[in-house]
Amino acid sequence: MQAQTTAAAAAETGSSVLRLQQQGITRKLKPVSNGEKGFTEIPTLDVSAMYSDRLADRVKLANAVRDAATRVGFMQINNHGISQQIIDDAFAEAEKFFQLPAEEKEKLHQNKNKDFQGYEPLYYTNVGGLKRGDCKESFSYGYDPAYDANGDGKMPSILQRHNQWPDESVAPKYKSTMIRYQQALLALARQFIRIFALALYLPEDYFDNKLGHPIAGVRVLHYPPMEGSDDEEIGLGAHTDIECFTIINQTYTDYPALEVLNADGEWIKLFAEPGCFVVNLGDMMMRMTNDAFLSTVHRVINRGDSERYSIPFFFGINADELIGTLPSCITEDNPQKYDPVTIFDHSRKRLFAARPNHPLSKTLVNTLPKKYIVQNGVPVYPEEQ
Repeated sequence: MQAQTTAAAAAETGSSVLRLQQQGITRKLKPVSNGEKGFTEIPTLDVSAMYSDRLADRVKLANAVRDAATRVGFMQINNHGISQQIIDDAFAEAEKFFQLPAEEKEKLHQNKNKDFQGYEPLYYTNVGGLKRGDCKESFSYGYDPAYDANGDGKMPSILQRHNQWPDESVAPKYKSTMIRYQQALLALARQFIRIFALALYLPEDYFDNKLGHPIAGVRVLHYPPMEGSDDEEIGLGAHTDIECFTIINQTYTDYPALEVLNADGEWIKLFAEPGCFVVNLGDMMMRMTNDAFLSTVHRVINRGDSERYSIPFFFGINADELIGTLPSCITEDNPQKYDPVTIFDHSRKRLFAARPNHPLSKTLVNTLPKKYIVQNGVPVYPEEQ
């Protein structure tokens, strides 16, 4: 795997701690033990063993995933079982969507949706607090239990996402193609999280009963070539993801746009490999493991001449599941760092912070549910008490 670095982070922060104030994220920039160097490349894993009937094969894969999760927080995976046709169809529809007239896309603007679903135009978000913001446009849609044959049908109404879709008269195949992509990635994620359970020395089915109405959101992204200076714009500012893990596919460009921050404050360029998904861990996995598994800061800078398209799939356990630190990840030397929280509570704060222009951003406290009570380890909201 090729890798290039830039020693940008230290200059940006001026210290050994990276603080993303807008998101409330703090990361140490120096390794915590033995002065070892930070990673300089993103590992690539053959994950076909997760479909093996032999436990020994799955455990071997889990060991490799554990290594990537504790050292890097990112990996590329191949032999994942997803049809290339499903992927190609999704990217073809993505390009068609972003080529629609602006007035058609604006009909689906996220400002019209309380759940952050729909279209975001260029510079709508400003994750890094730059003069212009994030040079990207996107379309987001969330989990819909109607399209999940393996769901439990028990999703609280407060968690349900109200998706917006373009009219079939302008995008006849867009919705069906993107739902098909989401269904394929959801099946992959439900299989892959069993490997994460083994990597944490848990029973393989540990997460199974927490996935009846999971986080399974998709964001379709278009990054045009950037023209402004570094202090004006960026493709997507430095951030971490919120959920348990993200599965990303992207178009292949001569200029690698996705960059991952290592502990030495260097930005490692990720060179996308054909046939691979990129998997990165999110905040909830890091909280659950008491920082043993890394939710690594990353960003996108599309300085090449090519249009870049990316389709990340964000996966997490049920949004109303109270996530605490796994007992096996708490020791005398590494005491518990986080209080239990739901993905719903954590994500709403992060999403509003990145979207100051959203109509509800000024009334965050009023849009969050009232204090829930915990019954059998699951938060129960006022409407259901």
